[in-house]
Amino acid sequence: MKKKTPVTLTPVDFTDSAGRKRRALVPAGDGFKPEEGIPLSLDLDDLYPDAPVVFLTRLHNELWERGLIEPQDFLRPGAPETFKRALLSVIRLDFMTIKQLASEGVKPHDG
Repeated sequence: MKKKTPVTLTPVDFTDSAGRKRRALVPAGDGFKPEEGIPLSLDLDDLYPDAPVVFLTRLHNELWERGLIEPQDFLRPGAPETFKRALLSVIRLDFMTIKQLASEGVKPHDG
């Protein structure tokens, strides 16, 4: 009987087609696309099903930058505060964009 060689899985970080940073397990070696691997990074799409893709992408990447990537990262002490800071960072960027749009649209009064 022929012995099966165990497959070694390696975590690989990549950016998906929406611009989101992801992590997946793929067999070691060449020829495997990370998108076809076993996802390790947490997907937030179901949490905010009606949110625009651009918002989800920014939130996802902000969480990534703060180390909230895999499910167990969200269970660490301090994770709720880290999530809150990431969310506020995304909202702050939205506010700055709104503020810029508002300032471009406001015309000075003649008094």
